[in-house]
Amino acid sequence: MKNWYRILILFLVSSSLLTFTAAAQQKNTDTERALVLKLAAYLKDSSYIKNTIRQIETEKKVETQITGYQKLHKQVQRMLLLQSELKWLNMEAIRLAYEDMKRIEGFDAVKYLPILTELEQQVKQGFGNIYSGDEAVLVNAEKAVANKRAILLANPLLNGDKILTVRYQLGNRDRRAMAPELGTQSNNWSNQESARRKGFNADIVELSNLRDEVQIRTIYKPDNTSSIADLKLHWDGDRAMFTQTMSDNRWNVFEVKLNNGDCKKLIDNPEPDLEFYDGTYLPDGRIIANSNIGYQGVPCVNGSDPVGNMVLYTPQSKNLRRLTFDQDANWNPVIMNNGRVMYTRWEYTDLTHYFSRFVMHMNPDGTEQKSLYGSGSYFPNSTFDAKPLPGHPSQFIGVISGHHGVTRSGRLMLFDPSKKSEKGMLQELPFRDRKIEPIVKDRLVDGVWPQFIKPYPLTDKYFLVTAKLDENSLWGIYLIDVYDNLTLIAEFEGEGLICPIPVKKTPIPPVIPDKITPGSKEATVFIQDIYEGEGLKGVPRGTVKSFRVLAYEYAYNKTPSDHWAQGVQSGWDIKRLLGTVPVEEDGSAIFKIPANTPISLQPLDSEGVLFSGCVVGLPACLVKQFRA
Repeated sequence: MKNWYRILILFLVSSSLLTFTAAAQQKNTDTERALVLKLAAYLKDSSYIKNTIRQIETEKKVETQITGYQKLHKQVQRMLLLQSELKWLNMEAIRLAYEDMKRIEGFDAVKYLPILTELEQQVKQGFGNIYSGDEAVLVNAEKAVANKRAILLANPLLNGDKILTVRYQLGNRDRRAMAPELGTQSNNWSNQESARRKGFNADIVELSNLRDEVQIRTIYKPDNTSSIADLKLHWDGDRAMFTQTMSDNRWNVFEVKLNNGDCKKLIDNPEPDLEFYDGTYLPDGRIIANSNIGYQGVPCVNGSDPVGNMVLYTPQSKNLRRLTFDQDANWNPVIMNNGRVMYTRWEYTDLTHYFSRFVMHMNPDGTEQKSLYGSGSYFPNSTFDAKPLPGHPSQFIGVISGHHGVTRSGRLMLFDPSKKSEKGMLQELPFRDRKIEPIVKDRLVDGVWPQFIKPYPLTDKYFLVTAKLDENSLWGIYLIDVYDNLTLIAEFEGEGLICPIPVKKTPIPPVIPDKITPGSKEATVFIQDIYEGEGLKGVPRGTVKSFRVLAYEYAYNKTPSDHWAQGVQSGWDIKRLLGTVPVEEDGSAIFKIPANTPISLQPLDSEGVLFSGCVVGLPACLVKQFRA
């Protein structure tokens, strides 16, 4: 009796195990099938894939089904990559880049001429239907893409063969993710303080072997699931600055050594409620960063988004000094070739704030804050990630975006404020023949593809950039040029890459000595010519006899405001009259104001009347920098 009982128990256990195993295998099969269907949904034509799935379903063995789905998944990945790559295979653009690279020392034109010739023949013959499952068609198309990549990535500017970037593990969100999932702010009006702080899986990585199968080396990974933002490489090429949260969940600026991953906090400040982010190195060893040091809030959201203004930090003395006193955000400080600081400023004061994120520049000590690009224009709404072109006094590359809508990413533009082309824009990349239309629109880049973010200029013709080519693409690292070539360097399923920087030494810009008088309670303001620029356009010289000087008092965090009745495209702030200043016949004026005080000027005629049609309350720093 006992033996029969044991046999019965063994039978029941075995049956249960078999049932469990069968269920587990069926679950694996369903998972593999779902992965294929998810990816195939991004193909322009998925009929072959669906037919193949139906064939796999007729297989009796579960193992055969799983193997079939895995093989099909790889095929879909190949089709997706080709779908994206062939769209940007522009033979004329490749020829132009090839001819240009012949003038760059180190480019082997003889070696790549046969590859160029072969590619021309492939393009001429066409590639057939890449969605048909025909292996010969896929191989031929992949060879063409490989030929394009071989030619364009042979650019000697990539000979260093290392790119520093930030990698985000996105899982099944990889093709739907937008910039905030890569650690940026969640909108176009806030600083890092309003961005998500936890729940990321990010690391700083080094990409190498760029012209073949790209290799990845992790340099640093936070242990608190923080995002990694604002990556900057030091000119020595051996260390990088970035933003992440500390153990108390506040933001700070950190530095990591590339050779061993050693990491340290860069700004040491005892104030328990101050945060620091969006930093940059200065040539003299000091640091500029953004901070909530003004305790101000963005008015149109009742002060719920803290405002970040720039501060100057001296590591040796731990001295901290505020540099900007703006109503709203400063972003992306970077050092220009002449040693000045270029940054984006949201000039909210008395302006149409949907359209007023200008590119500014100043001395590292905060003096001589001036408009570089965008003052007085409704297009574009925002210019982010501006970086100066190597060796050029005024040209820069940047991303234009909207106010609401798509966040932080957008269209890629080359700028030269000294030129009279449309709003100082030289060219949109990669659309050299497209006319730049000054579109006045809140959601400027909604539905626009490709989306770009965080460009890095190699020269005035070649750039690294993070891009998402269409709504179903991954965020990858690309080499882009003025000839319209867009060449993939690296992208990975389940991941997103952002902020590419070549790992190399670069020239250190000159040090600009401080011009401030520490401890002074006053600032001296000199205006060379009040008639210069657009504010008094059409006003006859000699008719401005004086101007009022107004100071502003900005609202603090969590200060309620009446958005609709008071602040829609108008002034939000309390204005305080500091006095009236005489203007000389040549348009010059000199006067003193309280230090660290934002001001605006109102020009008056001989009777003390404000001029009709002039720009009322224009902040004094928003002046043109380049004469015709």
